[in-house]
Amino acid sequence: MQTPQIKLDLIEQKYHLQAQKANLKLAKLDSKKLFSFYKKVDKIINPFYFLNSKKSIPFFNSKLLNIEQDPLFFNNISVFVNKHNDGQIIKCCSGVIEPNKITVIFGESGSGKTTLIKQLGLFEKPSFGYINCANYCYFANQYQQKITKNFKQKIGYILQKAEDQFFCDSILEEVLTGAVNLKLCHKKDVNYAKKYLDLCGLENIPLIKNPIELSDGQKKRLALASVLAMQVKFLILDEPTVGLDQMAINNLSKMLVAMKQTTRIVIVSHDVDFIFETADKIIHLHQGKIIHQTTVNDFFSNTSWLMQYGITPPVIIQAVKMFNEKGIAFKNQAEIKNLDDLISELKNLFSCKKPVF
Repeated sequence: MQTPQIKLDLIEQKYHLQAQKANLKLAKLDSKKLFSFYKKVDKIINPFYFLNSKKSIPFFNSKLLNIEQDPLFFNNISVFVNKHNDGQIIKCCSGVIEPNKITVIFGESGSGKTTLIKQLGLFEKPSFGYINCANYCYFANQYQQKITKNFKQKIGYILQKAEDQFFCDSILEEVLTGAVNLKLCHKKDVNYAKKYLDLCGLENIPLIKNPIELSDGQKKRLALASVLAMQVKFLILDEPTVGLDQMAINNLSKMLVAMKQTTRIVIVSHDVDFIFETADKIIHLHQGKIIHQTTVNDFFSNTSWLMQYGITPPVIIQAVKMFNEKGIAFKNQAEIKNLDDLISELKNLFSCKKPVF
């Protein structure tokens, strides 16, 4: 297991020598007893980011800098059931959520997917470990501070059941409430609401309609519009395809792909077809541990890995493989992500062949 190290570029120059000495101490720690190990890690690392643990005064700029374009690192995140170490939900998870890419947290039921995204979204505190993005660091059990509140305001979380986050009687109110609380618009700013409804494909929905009356697909879109209206820069979706028909899933996929240039997106999903079409990177969790982090293409092309963990390849990969076995090779095979792409490639392939008379 890799021991966490203090990032020198995040702290002031005058503390670098002390930080280097602390890094040597960290490297010598015994990690066999995880609970005591992380207690010592936090004790060594935390003071180098905070001058006073009660006031949580950072060594670096207290304003968030460039969090939209910097990778979000999570370092040795662990969550225990309780302080007596009766059980561990996620274990020593480290990785990176890159900007301008869609990352999927994948794994079997009970693997810790939802627990991990709650740590990444700062909805729950980890037992140990820390999160770092640009000049922002968030440690386990640290005191609440203004910079954390500002960071949280840039995170949007969409529940598996979209209706669970509705609390208004009209679509207009639902879209605007969060934005009004953040002072981004006024209560009856129809144009502001329509901007985000249009973005999410709800341009023809009556604004006075009750959100509960919408279809499942429309509810997901409304939840997305409500979150985007708060101008979030980090979007987390928990099982977004559950309850949706194929057309709604396809529309959701296209919408998320279009959004990734301006919003960092993390999705929890076990829908391999949706993942293959939509995501760029996959983080595979198994029994609370990250066992694989790679691109989606590399993940689903690793046949032995899929067989080892009982993962069925996406339908489109199976179809392309079937054509390959029949001697049909596609020019842009790596770009085939869905049925429309496959049909387009087949048309191009056979339109180039001369007819036989």
